[in-house]
Amino acid sequence: MRENYQACLAETLKWEGGYSNHPRDPGGATMRGVTQAVYDRYRRDKGQAARHVKGITERELQEIYHNGYWKTIGGDVLPKGLDCSAFDLSVNSGPGKARSYIASTSDIGNLIARIKAFNARRRGFLRGLRTFDVFGKGWLRRVAAIEAASLKMAAGSEALGKAVVKEEAQESGKMADKAAKGAGGAATGGAAGTGTAVAVDHAWGAMEWGLLALCIAGAAALAWVAYVHLIRKDEMERAA
Repeated sequence: MRENYQACLAETLKWEGGYSNHPRDPGGATMRGVTQAVYDRYRRDKGQAARHVKGITERELQEIYHNGYWKTIGGDVLPKGLDCSAFDLSVNSGPGKARSYIASTSDIGNLIARIKAFNARRRGFLRGLRTFDVFGKGWLRRVAAIEAASLKMAAGSEALGKAVVKEEAQESGKMADKAAKGAGGAATGGAAGTGTAVAVDHAWGAMEWGLLALCIAGAAALAWVAYVHLIRKDEMERAA
């Protein structure tokens, strides 16, 4: 929604600090979320000389965020709450990806459910990035915090918003516990199953190796679910 832009911007700027230029970050030199490449293009389009992104002005920053990341995803007409999640994704991963996620969740009629699905898809995308080992934990915290802010906005009032995120925190806590127990059980079951096979034959066949691989994969998948929900629980509790 048009009138929600400043609130969405404020949530994103909580995660876009000062200057950074991490060697593993493909975006390179970045100032408050604006990369050098984006800043160069912005100044070139205005017929201005290039300069280091450290020199970006507040006016330039505001114009880039509004025109480059909000307007290009139709932020003015998005439902309140979804606009926050979509805008943050637009800034962090590009307007094209944000538009794709907006379209892919358009058939979800319930706004709360749509925001949750939108952010779940975003987490899956981030996990697949080659730099997840470096930035993953911070990314997941950012997504969870943005999701919490989005849910509060969508709820319609401060009281309802807090109730929604409190409920989500409780649900994520239950999911984390369940997944952690499942991961432990899968690992134990795999070890026991393959141990029995070795005792009988001392030489593993395709079945034994397959069982071990399935157990490891299952335990890893459940461990990921537990990890995500613990982070989500923390951020939802913080928002509540």
